[in-house]
Amino acid sequence: MEGIPNFKYSYTDKFEHVFAYAVISFFWMLSCKLGKVKLSFLALFLIIIAYGIIIELLQSSVTSSRTGDLLDVMANSIGVILGYVFLKLLNRIYLQV
Repeated sequence: MEGIPNFKYSYTDKFEHVFAYAVISFFWMLSCKLGKVKLSFLALFLIIIAYGIIIELLQSSVTSSRTGDLLDVMANSIGVILGYVFLKLLNRIYLQV
């Protein structure tokens, strides 16, 4: 259609955010589970999400070449949940062996 701008948006970076935060949360939760520091899932979730929000705020306020994105924060949150689920699945499989 003529007159309608060609808008293309790639969500590839959102998958990268999900993956990165799944890995971060998995290993952080695993280290808390195996170590002496005992934090609940909710506490870890809030800490990791706060970290992601701070990074997004810094991107939008400190740099001129980056922007903060609410969708990145949502992707980060999904990643944290997936990291938790993966840890629980591995824990369940490991305990069954």
